Order: sequence, then C-alpha cells, then structure tokens
Amino acid sequence: MNREEARSSEMASRQRSGDSIEFYSGPDLQDAARRTKVTIRHRDRFAGIINAPGIALDVIKARQSVRAPQGFVYAHGRIKCSLGRSDERVCYAGDGTALTWAMSRFTGSPEPSTIISLQSAEALADAIRSGVPEASIAVVEAPRQLLPKRMPGELMLLPAWTRMRVPVRHDWAHQLAKLKRRTRQEIARYLRKFSYTCRLTHDVSDCNTFYETLYEPHVRRRHGSRAIVVGRDRFLREFRRGGLLELRSGGDVVAGAVLRRVLDSMAVLWTGASPEVEQRRLSGTTDVLDYFSLLHAHLHRCRWLDFGRSRPDLFDGIVQYKRKWGAEATPGLVAQAQLAIAIPNPDTAVPILAERYAFVSSKEGKLTASIVVHDIKDSSALDALWKKIDTPGIDHYRFIVTQPAVNYVTRSIRRLGDRVQIVSAESAAAAIHALAATD
Repeated sequence: MNREEARSSEMASRQRSGDSIEFYSGPDLQDAARRTKVTIRHRDRFAGIINAPGIALDVIKARQSVRAPQGFVYAHGRIKCSLGRSDERVCYAGDGTALTWAMSRFTGSPEPSTIISLQSAEALADAIRSGVPEASIAVVEAPRQLLPKRMPGELMLLPAWTRMRVPVRHDWAHQLAKLKRRTRQEIARYLRKFSYTCRLTHDVSDCNTFYETLYEPHVRRRHGSRAIVVGRDRFLREFRRGGLLELRSGGDVVAGAVLRRVLDSMAVLWTGASPEVEQRRLSGTTDVLDYFSLLHAHLHRCRWLDFGRSRPDLFDGIVQYKRKWGAEATPGLVAQAQLAIAIPNPDTAVPILAERYAFVSSKEGKLTASIVVHDIKDSSALDALWKKIDTPGIDHYRFIVTQPAVNYVTRSIRRLGDRVQIVSAESAAAAIHALAATD
C-alpha cells in the first residue's frame, strides 16, 4: 500500500457510519445556507490541500499508463440541416471517444448511419484519405503521429475539452442573485413538487450501493456499448477524498453525485440516476443536484464549483446548461488532447456551420471562440446570436462574416468592444480558411 492509499484508508477509517450533512431542502432558497447545519472539522478545512498531492499523482500515473488505442472506428451520418442537401454528411475517424458527441452535434442523433471497426493505424489513415473528402465536415480524433501527412481540406485543431466552473460567493444571497430568476423559480418548484431531500454521506457502504445500483447502470443505459464506466477502485478513492451527494424522493435515493475538493475548488466528478426518475416522472434531478452541489461548495468556503469537462463548442447543449449556473470557461490546468475538424467542402459546410457552432480554441492559456456568420440581416437575430454564445471566460470572439452580411454585422457589432474581431470573407472557401486559422 503506497502513501496515498494509506492516507485514504486512514481517512476512510475515521469516517463513521451515518456521518453526513443534511441540507435544508425547503423551497425558500434564501434560507438554505442558514438552515443547513454544517460542522467544519479540522481536516475538512485542509481537505483541498491534503487531496492535491494524491490527485496530482493519479494524473501523472494516468498519463504514463496511456497506451496506443487497441482499435479505431470510422463512422458517418447524415447532417441535420434544412439549408443543405439531404446527402450531406459528417464523418468521424478516431478511437471512438468523441463519436457520440460528433454525431449528436452534427446529425441530431448519437448513432451514426454506418460504423466500421478498424484494427490498425494504417486502416485509420486509409479511412481518412478515402472518407473525409466525400464529407462536408469530418471529426478526426487520433494521436497526431497517426494522421496522414496531408489532411483533406482545411483543418481546425481544437482542445478535446474545456472546463466549466462556477465562481462561489461568500454571501449566499449574492450567489442566488447571480442566477437567473427562472432558474431559482425552477429549483424551488422542483423541491416543492417532488419533496426532494438531500444529504452528503461519507459512509463507504452508501457509496458502494450508489456505484452498483445507480452510477454504473445509469452510464450503461445512456451510452450502451460505448459506455465508459469508471473502475470501482478509482471511484471509491475519489469518494474518500470527498463524499457522496444523495438526492431522495419518497425516501428513495433517486440520483447522486460524487464531490471532491482540491485546493479551493469543489469538483462534481460523477453522477448517476435511478430508472425511477423516468418511471415516476421526477423532473429536475440534475438541476437540484447541481443546486445542492453549489450550496455544499459555498458552505465549505470554496472559491469554485467545478462542473468538469465540456466539448469545445459554445452551442453544445451541456455548455449551454452549465452557463445557466453562471459557469465560466477555462482551459484547465492540465493540457488537453486535440480534436481535429476537417472541412474538405467549404461550399456545403458554410450553411451548416453558420450561426450554429462556436468553436473554442486555446493558445497560451487564452480561449477564443470562432463563429461563421452567413445570413444575418437584422439586429434581433444578431442580438440572439450574441446572447447564445457570450460566455464568461472566453477572452476573444472571431466573427467570420460572409458577403453580403459583413457591412451590417460590422456596424452592429462594434458596440461589443475589443473582445470581438470581424473577419470579412468574400467566399465560402475564404470563410472556412479563416475559421481554420484559429491562432
């Protein structure tokens, strides 16, 4: 047993059965911090510092143990776009990690029309050379050394992930005020209608039950054969560094989340839900869990609530959800793998990409969002677009505007200040070239 495992074991042995925090679960959100009784133990005050070395060691071990993928997949699906032809398609080539995201974002369905297993890097390179030129858009996910020396079309290199985190305020009333009124009203309604209660438990038996009956089945239901289930040993190790948030309705645990602190940040690591959520038509479990996660981070005087990784597109549904909590985008402390988006056919790609994707690139710790604007001619549409993509933490926005919209957009967007750059594109090819020039 190494030093970190010994420390985790010692911490676990000090956690007695029933050691938990019962959160105030009434609909009066303003009262939640005052009416939740929390005793901050001595070791809780330094949990973020105590956890940091072990977490860093885990990251280093994970990096060192990464091996070349045992296989790859090539897949394609029909793009969901009313402006384009019905035969336009997106293709994916890589190790499969981003396959569901690529298909969901570009086709509207997580399942591709065709999927082919590839057993070697040479087969992957052949699939890229033959399949990518026929697609309007291609998502390629593989180590750089496995890619063909020359990729078809323009190529955007993006971080595979960005992180989203919510600033935690010292004053709970101020924290709530930062949320939209609609979000506050929804949380209060869910608490009232479904009588949700919540507690944080440190009991290992609770965590084992959650892993077996909620977390693993939940992940497999959502992702099927492509589910990536965290191993029990790692799951328990992170649980011992933090705790398990249990959400109950009618006395039953219907959802939960493992939370763990590192330095001044409380991270939401893994979540799970019971089939009863659908069977009993329980609404808002995710929102309510995140509300209690925010309350927990506030009570433990954290600076951030870390919502974890998100794909590098500001229109992505998960990014949009996290934004409603006031989450900021950040590159994160650990360098991310790259995701390549190839665009071999600019004429068909521009109508697909315009006003529906805002790709996030990272350079020297700064985040830039790039978006193609193709056919906006009135201020209300432009305002709606800006409202959709304006995300705290993004340092710079590049609007790549095609003719004839460029003059109108340039006049209208000046008021947004120095964070916004207008790039004029006289043709679809010029627009895609500018989009690919993310740096």
